[in-house]
Amino acid sequence: MRIGLVSDDGAYDFQWCITQSSKDMLKMSLHMMDVDSKEGIFRVDYNSGHLNPKERRPELPDAFVPYIGKQFAINEHHVHYYVEGYRSLAWALPLAVTDIEQRELREDHYADDIASAVESFAKAVNIDVKFTILQSIL
Repeated sequence: MRIGLVSDDGAYDFQWCITQSSKDMLKMSLHMMDVDSKEGIFRVDYNSGHLNPKERRPELPDAFVPYIGKQFAINEHHVHYYVEGYRSLAWALPLAVTDIEQRELREDHYADDIASAVESFAKAVNIDVKFTILQSIL
């Protein structure tokens, strides 16, 4: 699913992409990117692996230093960030050290957790729209 968004002042267009693996129901990405540049800005991955860069450049914020070269296992949910000087969304932090409220997707609470993950992501990127998520279609 893709949702088009515009900043309050109209200066920026964003696209919010919500994707779910066709093979693994518990794998999901919530991705925000700038429409014009197609540059990824922020992404939350549940049940997906990732490898952070191994080099440290001067632009790297201190919060990422403990995670240089970190290999996230598939069950280590994480948040990707845009960091100047690196390829788009190359850096991730464990979900547990972020402000994202939905920490996991549980098989026995799947519909509730998906809805909560979407709401948590919207809150993190300052989307001021009330979402109604029909759990019957999840």
